[in-house]
Amino acid sequence: MTKAKLIAISGLCCAVVVGCMLLATLPVMRYLMLFLGVVAAVATVIPLMLSVKYLAYSLLIYAAGSILGVFFGIANVMYVAPIVTFCIPFAIVKVYGETMKFSAMADKKVLDDPFDDNQKVVKIQMEGKQNLSVGVRWLLYYVLLEVGLSLTVLSAYLFMRPVFDAMVQNFWFYAALAIMQFAVFPYNLLLRGCLTGAAKVLNKVIKP
Repeated sequence: MTKAKLIAISGLCCAVVVGCMLLATLPVMRYLMLFLGVVAAVATVIPLMLSVKYLAYSLLIYAAGSILGVFFGIANVMYVAPIVTFCIPFAIVKVYGETMKFSAMADKKVLDDPFDDNQKVVKIQMEGKQNLSVGVRWLLYYVLLEVGLSLTVLSAYLFMRPVFDAMVQNFWFYAALAIMQFAVFPYNLLLRGCLTGAAKVLNKVIKP
């Protein structure tokens, strides 16, 4: 893929990310925050899904999208914070961590070529492993969850104080925090399905 094409795709993805964050600040769209977060997450990792060597482009999309999204949505930043601190980083860790890397290793034993007596054949063994082990990925998922919850509450305290004061006096706020501790597994399944669908579309639409 040419650099110009990759930059154009990254710019479009960044626009989608910012758009999702701005929509999340609208009162009518706040109940769709999870959906918007998943869309933003998938858009961010599209370059990474094309190739792991494009990780830098996904990180740039994340950085630029987060800065613009928080800047324009600062008045309702509590609704942007979960997307910035959890939804998108989760997707980056997931796609990068599950990507396979392969290494070739030559067998020390040299074999005779059955088709040519004057040639020797070296057996090559291919070994593949994921960039991040399952344990490391899940540890990072839960770290992102706790960081995301903490920064979301902190953003409400700093920029939406009346909302924060109302939340901490409500029993359901603490119930929601407790329920969120089990959010990683279902979010992982949801994101996996969305990424699988996005990968099928990319295979048909974008040529390397």
